[in-house]
Amino acid sequence: RIPTSHACFQELRLMICAISTTGNADPPLGSEKFTRFIKRRSQPSDLVSGLRYTVLGLGDTNYDKFCYMGKSIDKRMDELGGQRFLKLHCADEGTGNLEETIELWKSDCLIALQKVLHDAKTKVEGASASSAESTVFTGTTSQDVAGNSSNETLGSNETKKASIVPAGLFTEA
Repeated sequence: RIPTSHACFQELRLMICAISTTGNADPPLGSEKFTRFIKRRSQPSDLVSGLRYTVLGLGDTNYDKFCYMGKSIDKRMDELGGQRFLKLHCADEGTGNLEETIELWKSDCLIALQKVLHDAKTKVEGASASSAESTVFTGTTSQDVAGNSSNETLGSNETKKASIVPAGLFTEA
């Protein structure tokens, strides 16, 4: 299900979002309610605290607002207290590297999810939350993606203190 209420977000611990930008920086059909909900400036700054997330933006650099929806959701989730487990990736139809970037993101996402699940298992098995560290996997270098002029896929591991308890993924019902 797509979360569109405070109660839905309170139940989530892990979110994987792949979203395109349509028209004039508009969300795709079926996601308007979700994007309006998280963009509301009246949302509490801790709406998604404890939620681990990643975003894949799909777009075309031939348009002014390349991957606008992906970038705005990624930024807003951070503002609302979410914790990235994989840095934003932007796939570009305009340069012909859309499929390559998606495959790269899928691979990076699996590696990062393994880390998230390992961290969660360690925590459940008794590691103290104050000493547990989690890694934000940022992916491979932009040089690995031909023609990618953005810095959305910079590669490194950034260590951050965090407590992770993933509960599941959401899908549109």
